[in-house]
Amino acid sequence: MSAAEDMSRLLNDDEIAEITGYSHPSAQCQALRKHGVFFIQRKDGRPRCTWYHINHPIGAKAQMNSSNEPDFSRLD
Repeated sequence: MSAAEDMSRLLNDDEIAEITGYSHPSAQCQALRKHGVFFIQRKDGRPRCTWYHINHPIGAKAQMNSSNEPDFSRLD
């Protein structure tokens, strides 16, 4: 399996439980949401996401963009 294929692979139930620390689907969803990880919630309530989304959470982009701006108020 190539690196690109591995990053696009969906995590299985055991991997999601290991990463979130929760076995209950609603708690797993809450943990992923809290950490900015994009996921799809299946009809049975279980979250599904790829390794790419685990390694590149949405929240990290927002933090990175906001910290790139200089604080001009400090110049006064």
